[in-house]
Amino acid sequence: MTGDLGDALRSLAQRRGDHLAPVTPPADVRRSIGRRRRLRTGVMAVATVAVLGVVGAASVPAVLDTVAAPSVPDPTLSVTERVVAMATVPFDQATSINDSVMDDAVAWCGQSLPAPSSAGDEFTATFDARESDTPPSVGIMNVRLDYAGAENLHATLSPLVALFAREGVVVGFSVGYEEPGLVTFNAGGGMSRRWANEGIWNAQCPEDGHYPERGLPAGDYETVWTIGVLASEVANAQAELWREGYVIPTAEELEIFREGSYDCRARLSWSEQIPITCDPTALGDTVIDLEAGTVTFPYRADAYDRDVDVRLTSEPATVTLGDEFSDNWWIEYEETNPEYVPGTPLACGDQFRTGYGGVQLALETDLTGLERGAVVDIEAWSVDQDWSELSLELPTGPRAWILESMEVVLEQDNGTVATSVDRVVGWLDLSLPGQLDLVRYDGPRVFEAEVLDVGWCDGQPHPDQVTGAAIIDPYTVTDADGTRAIDQPVVVSRWSSW
Repeated sequence: MTGDLGDALRSLAQRRGDHLAPVTPPADVRRSIGRRRRLRTGVMAVATVAVLGVVGAASVPAVLDTVAAPSVPDPTLSVTERVVAMATVPFDQATSINDSVMDDAVAWCGQSLPAPSSAGDEFTATFDARESDTPPSVGIMNVRLDYAGAENLHATLSPLVALFAREGVVVGFSVGYEEPGLVTFNAGGGMSRRWANEGIWNAQCPEDGHYPERGLPAGDYETVWTIGVLASEVANAQAELWREGYVIPTAEELEIFREGSYDCRARLSWSEQIPITCDPTALGDTVIDLEAGTVTFPYRADAYDRDVDVRLTSEPATVTLGDEFSDNWWIEYEETNPEYVPGTPLACGDQFRTGYGGVQLALETDLTGLERGAVVDIEAWSVDQDWSELSLELPTGPRAWILESMEVVLEQDNGTVATSVDRVVGWLDLSLPGQLDLVRYDGPRVFEAEVLDVGWCDGQPHPDQVTGAAIIDPYTVTDADGTRAIDQPVVVSRWSSW
């Protein structure tokens, strides 16, 4: 944190610390957290956070129970000015600023185009469409958003979003490049946003309601542009929290973001926004209430003025989309390079794509440097998010098929797209321990394995070309949902970056 707010919150946290002795973690965890805090001092103004599970909270250690802070006066810059206000946000209302824009766009899918609306809640939008080189298509859309309020207003302003429709029904969208975030509308002032057809990323509405992966086919679309202004204590406080380097985990993430947990340590090492639940004392008067499913935290008081929820929309116009900037090449790539089909045997030269979920293994050395009889350290981990403890029954002597990255060039009407696919170039037989127990809080399990055999299909490739390996023998997972056999490949890579 910087400036007076950061100084005030640090002072508040220090005064509060003496009251938290009964709810501190064990000594070894405290030492670990302390080392991480010292390492971060002067590097980044964010702190660790403690993660508490809403579901299954009874199994969480006592340190994760509700932390009720003592009553401490709000820090002030002067006798009369209040610097810090407190916001209470339910974990099930936690949102990422970027995700909320995408969620709003996806929500229009399958709906009728919204009706034009140029004014609302002291805002007026002036949409200025400019034709492209091939009329009647719109090539550029500018919007000027004027604010007629007498007082300044803090609010989150979304990018300009284009909604594409066929026969009046939204089939896709395009989100402008401006970063969403908290802005200040000065009294009597305004702001501008821009959308351009050239170079845009457009998305086809997904069939399953999740984020889309493919662009829209080329052609003419009935299009409207929409922009939103949102202000509420919950939204503004989260935006301020983001600015300070923190984020509120969603209810689904609470199980993995716990104080001292592997996931918290990993997030700290990435220097990303830190879930505020990883350290309840990070922002002074922060209170985690598991029973209520909420987090209460301080934020800059003048960042919230009043509630606003307005969306302004242009008149419809025609937009012609081309192929050059869509994701349609991915369709051809998937068809010609499918993911591995469980049960399919592999051999030298086979090309396939492995999945990204499930159990993964990581070695401490390059695969090309391994020799028969070597004993190596291996990390085991599940990259899925929805687990806290796992028991794995691995094949004891599996063959890991070593993979090389091979360039794939896809011809398009307007040029080429270059990407890659994995190809089998060798094999590695490992002696695995059979059963492993993983605890998410502790992180990856490290064990020793012997290299039983290693071989190459057509000479040893350059280490930079080797992407990893895949074990296709099935394994068994036992977790809170029971025991089940998994026949997706186990990905083997060099020492992990999980």
